Amino acid sequence: MNPANERSHEAQRSSPSSQSFPSRPLADLLGPPPGESYADLHVHTTGSDGLCEVRDWSSQARSTSLQLIAITDHDHFGTVRRWHDAHRDVADNVLPGVEITARGQIVHIGVLFPRALPRELPAPGTPLFDVMHWARSIDGAIVVLVHPLPGLWRIQLRRLQRAGLLPDAIETHFPLAFWRTPAIERAAERYHLAKLGATDAHMTPAQLGRYVTCFPGHSVDHLVKAIHERTTRGVTRPVACRLPLSVYALQSLFAWLLPYRDRPSIASIRARLLTAARARTGAPPAGTLVPLPPQPAPGDGAGR
Repeated sequence: MNPANERSHEAQRSSPSSQSFPSRPLADLLGPPPGESYADLHVHTTGSDGLCEVRDWSSQARSTSLQLIAITDHDHFGTVRRWHDAHRDVADNVLPGVEITARGQIVHIGVLFPRALPRELPAPGTPLFDVMHWARSIDGAIVVLVHPLPGLWRIQLRRLQRAGLLPDAIETHFPLAFWRTPAIERAAERYHLAKLGATDAHMTPAQLGRYVTCFPGHSVDHLVKAIHERTTRGVTRPVACRLPLSVYALQSLFAWLLPYRDRPSIASIRARLLTAARARTGAPPAGTLVPLPPQPAPGDGAGR
């Protein structure tokens, strides 16, 4: 699934007509059980195809019951790396991550970096097994099967098991999971994977926290420990987010042009789309869009 198609799914699964939950103030009252915390581990910024910057997501998380968030831009790490470098000496609620577009039936793999950060990323389209080997080469990296694709994720989990390359975790609660959540949770138990919840948010900070990971403790270290011990669980919460349909249309175009953002003319169009979409959400203009860095050729072992 390419980013443009995925964003069209985002519009379907998060559109105003699909929302029937109470407003956020009620959701904020529904915090985690005592001794546990919530984390939203799948969030996108303007570094790829999101409409918000890291500070937007971080500020919203601090004002709600979310203890941690993970920034997982598509095939892009520069934005969250800069944030991490600027906040390495202060208490922070942002966990660096990335969503890699791999070649194969499971096309998107999330990787979280609680310890070491990658020097570079695999190129989009790198074979899935090569992506898994790359992720395993980074100290402490946590590999997540994000938004499992209907009808395909079972096949790939079997292949990954035979290759000894199973992920650490799988998203069980996410947009468009619907009735599939029980089956994914059973698969998580069968393959001994941690169960996560994640919003895959792109549009506005108000989206944060509808799907979350509940874990014992409150810190990144506690989260990592819970994932390794398989004591996390996915949770769906009553968070509502209603936006004009024009926001979804503008964001879909913004996402569709993502692979071409290194072209000056396309970069200018994406900047205008971003400004228009943010204006319709009530957000102030974003900063300068990050140019696309040079990508290594698929399968050349980059990043190892």
